[in-house]
Amino acid sequence: MIDFNNRFLNNFKVGISIAKSQDLHKLGFDSMHLSDITIEIARYLLSCGAIIVYGGYIKHADPNFVNVLSDVIKYYKENYEKTNNRLINYVAYPLYNNIDEDDEADLEQYIQFIRVRPEEHKEKFYIDMKVSPTEHNIHEKFINAVSLSFMRETMNKGTQANIMLGGKTKGYSGKYPGLVEEAYLALTAKKPVYLIGAYGGCANVIIQALKGQPPLELTTEEQCKDENYNILYEYYNKKSNTSLELINYERIGTFFKETGIKGLNNGLDDNENNLLFESIDTAEIISLILKGLKNVKTTFNNS
Repeated sequence: MIDFNNRFLNNFKVGISIAKSQDLHKLGFDSMHLSDITIEIARYLLSCGAIIVYGGYIKHADPNFVNVLSDVIKYYKENYEKTNNRLINYVAYPLYNNIDEDDEADLEQYIQFIRVRPEEHKEKFYIDMKVSPTEHNIHEKFINAVSLSFMRETMNKGTQANIMLGGKTKGYSGKYPGLVEEAYLALTAKKPVYLIGAYGGCANVIIQALKGQPPLELTTEEQCKDENYNILYEYYNKKSNTSLELINYERIGTFFKETGIKGLNNGLDDNENNLLFESIDTAEIISLILKGLKNVKTTFNNS
C-alpha cells in the first residue's frame, strides 16, 4: 500500500485546470488525449500524496473531467489505500442545484464537493436583482458569470499550486475564459503555475502573453466579435461597482506580460518552462511538473 503520509506532496493541494480548446483537433489531438494526460498527471500526483482540486460540474460532457478524476481516485482507493478527500470538486451557483442526489451519493466517498454559495458574497452578488422582463435573460447570464468568478476566487484560496492545459477561448460562460481567469488569480496570489501549451487554447494564450506577445484573444475587440459575449460584456460592466471589477482584457494582458515566465513561481527555470510549454511527451511533462513541485515544496518547508 502507498503510505500517503510519507510522500513529498503529502496533503499539498494541486489544482488541475483543463478543458477542450477550439484548436485541439488542428493540433492533432482529441478528447481522448486530454483524458489520458489528465489521468497520468492525477496518478502521479496521488502517488506523491497530493490532494487534487478541480472546479467543474459532474454533468458536463466530452469529456467530463470530474468523472475522469473520480475514476482515478476510485482505482487508488480500491487498490492502494483509502483516499477520502483526495479529490476536491468546487461547484458554482446555480450548477450545484442540478447535482443529482444519487450521483452525489455514488461519488461522495471519492469526492469532496464544495458548493460555492452566493450567500457568502452578498455584498457582491445581489446587485440590482430587480430587473425588467426584457433584461431577465442577460441578467441571468451576468449572475452566472459573477458566480463562476466567486467559485474561482474561493478555489484559488484553497489551492497551493496549479496545472493548466487547453481551455476555451470562445463560447465560455464567465467574465473571462476560465483558465485565463484562474491563471490571473493564481499568479496575482504568487502561487506556482504549470502551463502545458501543446494542447492549445487558453494555456497557450497565457504562454504567449507571458512571453511578452499578448495575443488577439486577450483583447476586448477580439472577444466582443462574439455578439452574445458582447452583450454580456456591456451589461456586466454597466452593473459593476466598487466590489466587482470591470471586465478589462487589456489589464489582464498587461499583467501577464509584466509577470513574465519568472512570475510563474513554479520551481522551474526559463528553459524548463519553455520545454513544458512545448512538450507533447507525457512522461516529460509529468517529470517537469514533479521537479517543479518538489523545488517549490522544499522552498515552502525551508521558509
